[in-house]
Amino acid sequence: MTEAAAPETPPTLLWTDAFPWLVGVAGLDANEPDPRWSEPIAATPEPEVPAVALEVAKLAIQHRPTSHIGSVFPRLPAELSLNNLDLPSRQRNVLRRHGLETASDLRTVTVTELLTSWSVGPRVLEGIFTALVEESLAATMSGAAAD
Repeated sequence: MTEAAAPETPPTLLWTDAFPWLVGVAGLDANEPDPRWSEPIAATPEPEVPAVALEVAKLAIQHRPTSHIGSVFPRLPAELSLNNLDLPSRQRNVLRRHGLETASDLRTVTVTELLTSWSVGPRVLEGIFTALVEESLAATMSGAAAD
């Protein structure tokens, strides 16, 4: 008699799986690494995800200024259309003005280049990055489900 294989347990995905650069990064108000980034994404209560996404966006701007945006969000599918992001028109116009149509285009521009361009301030960039964090989380979680 053959034993049935036990169902596979999906991998536990950590925040650092979606955003590897978070390893060793302090929270916005701390000097020590934030242990939350080593916790499972699924452990974050659903109502808190938007606030954590905004925090990750702010940390990306603060800690990765010379990085290409594509490397800040490595789990984004290259073919993701940035036009489909839920963004206000001002933020959508920033992407269009820089010729950023798909996630693969994000590999051509740095955080600082975008931040120092015309009419792009920290809040505009935070809004764009928050949407990219949310898309990255969705891609990370769906990629784990497919594995």
